[in-house]
Amino acid sequence: MPRPVDYQKIALVMNEAAEAGRPVGGILYRRCPGIVRQIEADKVSKAVFRLWGNTLNADEVVGQTIVHPSILKAIGDLAEVDCTGETIHAGLEHTYGYLFSTIETPFGFKRDRWVKPDIENGFQIERPALRPVPTEGTLLANLTYFLGRHVFRGCRRELFLLRSLRESVSREVADSKRYRTTNLIRVEETVRVRGGGEVTIHTDLIPFAVRTESVFALLVYWVQDSREKNAQLITAFPVSRAFATDILDNASFGKRLPIRTRFNGFVHGITGRTVMGSRSRSVN
Repeated sequence: MPRPVDYQKIALVMNEAAEAGRPVGGILYRRCPGIVRQIEADKVSKAVFRLWGNTLNADEVVGQTIVHPSILKAIGDLAEVDCTGETIHAGLEHTYGYLFSTIETPFGFKRDRWVKPDIENGFQIERPALRPVPTEGTLLANLTYFLGRHVFRGCRRELFLLRSLRESVSREVADSKRYRTTNLIRVEETVRVRGGGEVTIHTDLIPFAVRTESVFALLVYWVQDSREKNAQLITAFPVSRAFATDILDNASFGKRLPIRTRFNGFVHGITGRTVMGSRSRSVN
C-alpha cells in the first residue's frame, strides 16, 4: 500500500521556495510525480477543461489566498492552461491546486474533500476515483465526468463533451447505472447581464446514498452563461445536513431578489457585485 503523501508539508516547501524567488515546478515533479502524470494526461482532452469555469484564488470566508500563485502557475504550465492573474481555471485550482492549499477554514482544509473518502463512501465508489491519485483515470477527468453526468441532464452539448471523456475515466465513474436513479435538489438563480445575456447559477445538492448528519450531500456549483459555448462547473464539496438545510432555508425564492456568486466562483459582470434576479427551487 503506498505511503500517504503529506500535501501540507509539500505545499509549505513550495511556498517557501516561491517566496525566495525559486521555481516550484521541480519540487512538484520530485515530490508528486503521480499528480504531474495526471495533469499531463488531462491536457490531451479539451473537454476536461472546457466544462469548467473560473474561480477567484481568495477564500471568501477567511479572506486569504487559497493557493500560492507560483504553485498554480506550475500546474497551469503542465496543463498548458493559463493559471495566472485574478481568475483561475476552476477545475485545476479546485482539484490539484487545492491539494497544495495551506489555509484552514471553518470547514477544514481545502484538500479534505479529496484526501478524505467522504464522497466515495457516500456514493459507494469502491476503488479510489475521486482521490489525489485514483486507480484509473485522473482526479480532474473523473470528477468532471462524475459531476457532469449528475447535473448536465438534458444538456446536449455538455453531454456530448462528456462522452469524449468516457474512455479515459474510472470504470466505476463511467458506469451509467450510477446516474439513473439519483435525484438532486436544485436552486437556480437567474440574472440578466449587460449586452442582453442571461446567466443562471446552479447550486445542486445530491444526497449521498450512504449519509450521516455530518456527511449528507454533495454540493455542486455550476453556471449556464449565454455568453459561453457550454455550461461550466465551478466547484463541488461534501456538506452536512445542517449546511444543506441552511442553503435551502436561508434562500428566499421569487423575482427581483439580490443575487451574488458564492464559493469563490467568478462570473463576469456578477462577481464583486450584487445584482437583481430570480431564484427558484426544484427537485430533479
